[in-house]
Amino acid sequence: MFERLARQLRSVGDALAWRALGFHRPFILALCHNDLPDPMHDKAGQKEELDHAERGGLRGATE
Repeated sequence: MFERLARQLRSVGDALAWRALGFHRPFILALCHNDLPDPMHDKAGQKEELDHAERGGLRGATE
C-alpha cells in the first residue's frame, strides 16, 4: 500500500515540476540526467569551509 501511495505522490510531483518548468522538455531532461550530489557531512574540508563562511566568505576577495 505504501509503495502505491509513494508512486502516486511521485506522479503528482512530476506533473507539478513539468508544469512549473513550462513543459520545456530540455529542462526536464537536463534535471533528470544529473548525478545526485554526495553527502556534505564529514568531508575533509567541511570545517574550513564553514569557518570561512562564518568569517564573511568572499566579501574581502572581490574588493
